[in-house]
Amino acid sequence: MNAGYAVWREFIAEIMADWVDQMPSNYLYEVKDYLLHTAEHISLAFPNAKLYMSRYLSVIMNSFEGSQAEQWSELEEELTGLHLPFISMVRLVFDNLHDGLFYTITSEFIKDLGQTYLKELLKKAASGQ
Repeated sequence: MNAGYAVWREFIAEIMADWVDQMPSNYLYEVKDYLLHTAEHISLAFPNAKLYMSRYLSVIMNSFEGSQAEQWSELEEELTGLHLPFISMVRLVFDNLHDGLFYTITSEFIKDLGQTYLKELLKKAASGQ
C-alpha cells in the first residue's frame, strides 16, 4: 500500500504542476526516448524507482494522446505501438483519472496500484532487465 500511495502522491503533484503551469502537451513519439530512459530507472536496483514511475506516468498522461483519450483502447494502441513498458500501471492510472474526479482515490485503488507496481518490478527483475 505504501508503494501505491508514494507513486500516486508524486504523480498527482506532477499532474497538478503541469496543469497549473499550462505546459504544452507533447506527442508520445516526441518523448519516447525520455520515457524509455525513465523506465530504465524503474527497477529494484534504484531506490528512487517510485519517483521515476510517477514521472513516467505523468509524462504519458500529460501527453497529447494521454490527455485526449476518452477510452483506454485509444491510449493503449499508442503505447503498444511505441513498445512502451508498464502498460498495467498506465491502465490503472488512466481508469482512475477517468472515473470521477481525478484527485479522488480509494484504499482499494492505492492497494492495487502498489501491488501492480511491485509485480512490474519483479517481472522486470525476473527478465534480467
